[in-house]
Amino acid sequence: RYPEARLTVAHDGPQRGKLETLTRELGLQNVRFTGYVSQQQTPEVYDEADIYLTSPNIDNMPGSLLECFAAGLPVVATKAGGIPYILEDERTGLLVECNDHHAMAECAFRLMEEDGLALKLTRNARAECGKYTPDAVGRAWRELYHELRSDRTDRL
Repeated sequence: RYPEARLTVAHDGPQRGKLETLTRELGLQNVRFTGYVSQQQTPEVYDEADIYLTSPNIDNMPGSLLECFAAGLPVVATKAGGIPYILEDERTGLLVECNDHHAMAECAFRLMEEDGLALKLTRNARAECGKYTPDAVGRAWRELYHELRSDRTDRL
């Protein structure tokens, strides 16, 4: 649907060789594998992108999602691990089931085709960053400790 679109696969991982082979076998054009991306290079990679796609089957709490939120980059991600605790579907990004590459592609198309969707998601996502400031995280930990302590005291 978008022959001029480009896909950048950033970083390295155990699947890189298979992905490069699949890219060649399918005759895909405009696919670039960057290899390792340093922290200093990360903002440049985000600035070059229009959509961030991440499709892990296992992930705890990926900081890259918060980086994208802060950078104003719309995100499509799988519902792996802790991702749904960071990204709320249809509010701060779009979520798909693991291994559903068709759904991921459709979400990317939605971001390009639905007027205002990307802007709505990125505005909400940027506002969400406030939950992850050092003060906010410290406050949340203190509240949890007090709750756990009082719960334990109640049982004694």
